[in-house]
Amino acid sequence: EPGTKQSDTDILNQLALSYQGRNHTGDHLLAIETYEKCIALKPVKFEPMVNLGVLYTETNMIEKAKSIYDQALLLAPKSPVLLNNVAHLYLTADDDSGDGKYLKAYNLSSLAFQLMPDHHAIKTTYQRALVGMGDYYFKLKNFTNALGWYYKAPRIQAALPDVLEKIIKTH
Repeated sequence: EPGTKQSDTDILNQLALSYQGRNHTGDHLLAIETYEKCIALKPVKFEPMVNLGVLYTETNMIEKAKSIYDQALLLAPKSPVLLNNVAHLYLTADDDSGDGKYLKAYNLSSLAFQLMPDHHAIKTTYQRALVGMGDYYFKLKNFTNALGWYYKAPRIQAALPDVLEKIIKTH
């Protein structure tokens, strides 16, 4: 219905998405401001939070992305797309916390995969998390564990060439 806060938030979310999709100077800033207004109007709607998290990630505002994704997870803890986005964020974050980021990415992407096993992006993130766990154990020279993780990756979807090379290196 026109004039309701629901329709206002839907309109703002769509406007922000259009800003986000353009490549004009200042559009990402406009998208961020618009998402923030949308969330302020209706803080129980997680879709704008997910979209804002994507934009924060794309613009390398990693801490802000983590924060907004944490808020969204409170509202929709079983959203496969949200779980996948958070897992992807952990995989791409420049952080040297040992297996912590890979384990978080694995747990989140595993749940997303269970909820939506045929979604290509979810399968790819899940596969990358498995490879990340393998990489962690490979660095520790624990080749048995590394190989176990590497072998799981091709079972999700066709293995990328780098996965096959890693399997060969552990033999």
